[in-house]
Amino acid sequence: LTNEEGQLQYTSLDNNLTFHITSKLLSFADMSRSIIRDIDPTDNLLTLRLRTRQKEMMVVAPQDGIQVIAIQKIHSSSTIKQHTEDEYDDNS
Repeated sequence: LTNEEGQLQYTSLDNNLTFHITSKLLSFADMSRSIIRDIDPTDNLLTLRLRTRQKEMMVVAPQDGIQVIAIQKIHSSSTIKQHTEDEYDDNS
């Protein structure tokens, strides 16, 4: 958990690792938020979710002065569901 300025409030990881990860993820979230607003100034980024082969990371936008960053290890038996183009069609 961080406050709106990105200062660490709580972590279950090593502090050095937490500071390293937090600074990178918050910078990426800020950049993503800026891109969303460039596309549509009335919209905003609420949640950023990243998934690699080994980890899944989620950044939840600040609410009441708190920002949540969650990181979890992905079990090797996990699979990613393949989506069809129809599932992404906003008109259906």
